[in-house]
Amino acid sequence: MIEVRNLSVTYSSFSGKFVALDRVNLKVKKGGIVAVIGPSGCGKTTLLYAMAGILKNYTGDVLIDNAPINPSKHKIGLVLQDYGLLPWKTVMENSLLGLRVKKRVTLKEKKYAEYILSRMGLSHLTKRFPSELSGGQKQRVAIARAFIMKPDILLMDEPFSALDAITREEMQDLFLDVWKSESVSTLFVTHSTDEAIYLGENIAVMNGVPGKIVDVLENPLFGLRDVEDREVYWKLKSELKKLIKGK
Repeated sequence: MIEVRNLSVTYSSFSGKFVALDRVNLKVKKGGIVAVIGPSGCGKTTLLYAMAGILKNYTGDVLIDNAPINPSKHKIGLVLQDYGLLPWKTVMENSLLGLRVKKRVTLKEKKYAEYILSRMGLSHLTKRFPSELSGGQKQRVAIARAFIMKPDILLMDEPFSALDAITREEMQDLFLDVWKSESVSTLFVTHSTDEAIYLGENIAVMNGVPGKIVDVLENPLFGLRDVEDREVYWKLKSELKKLIKGK
């Protein structure tokens, strides 16, 4: 299980100190997925960076199975909006980067990488470079790389926001399909209520400056498409909007 306890983050600048997060508490069950939603500037990305071990200057605790998060011990998959692919490496080489940072890649791990790339529809693109890929294909490589690591925790920062509507839906479906089979504990940051409703077993709502989690809602519509004609959809969407706006 992933647990964030009383996490507070303060940034220092020439103009003084700025509190980005204030006593944030959050749990992600083992193999579960939580969508985090909130307005711009409420600290969603800061929360993600603290959980990834990139940001270390904070008070409170970030725990994996009751142990402090440690990037040198825990495998952390991080998927960002800008893909994070190295332009001089092929799709296969980029996909294996997470493993190569830790150790030499075994034949078994390479076979697993081929399997994940196949699930992502990338088998025919393994020798191409990022400049030869579309935005959706680049995002598939970034997600494949995270799964290939077999991470203890998967963190995603609005990974589909730059894609067109059709590609975004395809990527959401593909991601959810692979996530279900691999059972990775996942935190998914988004600014879209519809994306949160589709991809979050639970939806954590942030608002304010400094950022706080004001509520965590169970989501009865997780993984379901075409729910706009259901009363529960409109009730949930209305509740999310009220919480985001602080009402």
